[in-house]
Amino acid sequence: MQRALLAFLVCPYDREASLDLAASSPPTDDGEISEGTLVCSACARCYPILDTIVCVLPDDLRDVAREIATFTSQSAGETYREHVRRWKGDDFAALTEFESNEARQKVSEMRKRDEEAPDYHSFVEDFRARIEPERVASRSRVQPGDVVLDLGAGIGRMVTTYQGRCRLAIASDFSFESLQVLRRLHSAAGQVPHLLQADASHLPLRDEAFDVVLCISMIQHVPTERARQMAIHEMARVLRPFGRIVLLTHNYNLSRRLGLHNTGAAGKEGCQSDGKIYYLTFTVQELGRLMSERFRLDEMCGIVSYWPFVRRIPFPVRRGLDRMLERRPISRFTGESLLAVGHKR
Repeated sequence: MQRALLAFLVCPYDREASLDLAASSPPTDDGEISEGTLVCSACARCYPILDTIVCVLPDDLRDVAREIATFTSQSAGETYREHVRRWKGDDFAALTEFESNEARQKVSEMRKRDEEAPDYHSFVEDFRARIEPERVASRSRVQPGDVVLDLGAGIGRMVTTYQGRCRLAIASDFSFESLQVLRRLHSAAGQVPHLLQADASHLPLRDEAFDVVLCISMIQHVPTERARQMAIHEMARVLRPFGRIVLLTHNYNLSRRLGLHNTGAAGKEGCQSDGKIYYLTFTVQELGRLMSERFRLDEMCGIVSYWPFVRRIPFPVRRGLDRMLERRPISRFTGESLLAVGHKR
């Protein structure tokens, strides 16, 4: 953690209260604090800094996150996935019992994301992996003075769209292992943003602190309507007036409606990844309703369109066809994902 991050942090239970650095390891030559504790100036809750990652989760997620982070940092290179398999076998269903189903589903996803993080790139088709950052960069239009929040950053697929182009960036995710993978993948190029473990529905960030919010392939995994509305509210809260949002999510396209999509998020709603990760695919109308209360939508289109034999087409030709379709209403029915661009009301 760099000290510059402290200016953006608040306690998720009292957003008027700062998080103060109470104890820490000596900073490295580049000012990085690898271990420490942040304390809320109002409620005295303590939040750890583990392996340079600031961990500020709501109470119902903190215990499992602490377990994940502790074993990851103390296991001499052993990942949490390996730890769980060694100690608990392959049964990931024995989760901590929380009062709300929403919290249980989030814990289930946290554990599965940590398990899958080292191999996540293998789950993303090559065309999608190349096209999505390109499309996001063209819509976000990050400027040198901007402060950027990458919400649901995962292993950092969007880092190259903003890091090095903006004044400051924070990559946030509730998967500790994913953030560690992000750091490993981007450290050699010097493109590591500030790393924050947080829940999208309870952001520990100051009001109106960001110029751009990216929410890429995250909102479809938020497990309840209430939590999705809270996440949208939080994105609007931390954006400055007229700040930009770029949101990408699963599209309930023709292939899903016709039952032709047979992998991953194949239907309207369900669970993927061995039943551990909830998903919801959105229609244009559903996504518009979710976002319109807080944002003025400037654009919504489908990207990464699929049709028969599309994978046999050379990449430059397929990219050109996909761009052409984006500009037409049909993309909302053919696109694998919906891309929404808007401004804070």
